[in-house]
Amino acid sequence: MWIINNIFAVSFMLTGNLCAVQRYPVTSTFGTSQPQKPNQSFPRCDDILRADYPRTSCYYKCYFSKQGLQKGTHSDGTRCASDKFPGRWGHCMRGVCISTEDELPKFNFTKPKQPCYDKYRGKGYAPSCQHTCMHFGKHKQVNYIAGTPCVVLDEYRDRVNAVGICLRGICTPIYKLESRHRNIRKKVFAKQYHRCQEKEHYGRNMLQDCHYFCKLGDDWYYGFYKSTYNSACQAFTPQRMSGYCCKGECIPKANCEGNIGDIPAAINPAGEKLSTL
Repeated sequence: MWIINNIFAVSFMLTGNLCAVQRYPVTSTFGTSQPQKPNQSFPRCDDILRADYPRTSCYYKCYFSKQGLQKGTHSDGTRCASDKFPGRWGHCMRGVCISTEDELPKFNFTKPKQPCYDKYRGKGYAPSCQHTCMHFGKHKQVNYIAGTPCVVLDEYRDRVNAVGICLRGICTPIYKLESRHRNIRKKVFAKQYHRCQEKEHYGRNMLQDCHYFCKLGDDWYYGFYKSTYNSACQAFTPQRMSGYCCKGECIPKANCEGNIGDIPAAINPAGEKLSTL
């Protein structure tokens, strides 16, 4: 009986030791787990977590020699190369590589080629009553302020057909406005636009207007025909009287002989082109 009990005790101890060996891994002499062999399909964490590593993703899988396989996302702000747009660099944001252009609206980085404004900034007459500008990265047409003095040019843009003011983005000739705006000529023929020298009229036609226009640089200005017998004109008054030019007005006598203030200003209600001869 004693022998049977000893055999049973020895068997129980051997079984317990075998279970302990299967439950716990074999330890080294220092009591730590034996390291697993590196997985060659993943890069080393010491390499991929370096600041200068050429990463194309903000998500990583790598291998530590002691901890084994590790995975996670790079911290926000880590430099990365966008795989969506090759050659463009960005930074990690919540595990996603964000390029600078994608993170913020494009108009924040677009310097307008021409600012948007409604006041003509040239020195002479406005050759157009609109201008194109960049508005939040898009082209936009802006009308100049109503009343801006302007000129209507021919198809070659080297000759003035009419002079007037801007209304709703269109240059409206003064002969269409003078019946409603008596002082329109003072505004259109202001002194600041008078820069052309007086010149002789050599044409055989009778002038419909005693002003002519010239281009100085990129700007248009007006000048007067000389008061001679060659500058015959016709004032479109009820009497349809004819005369001679004198400082932009049509008066009865040549060489500025007479009272200019007594003669109405020459306008053209019929719509003929202003002479630039």
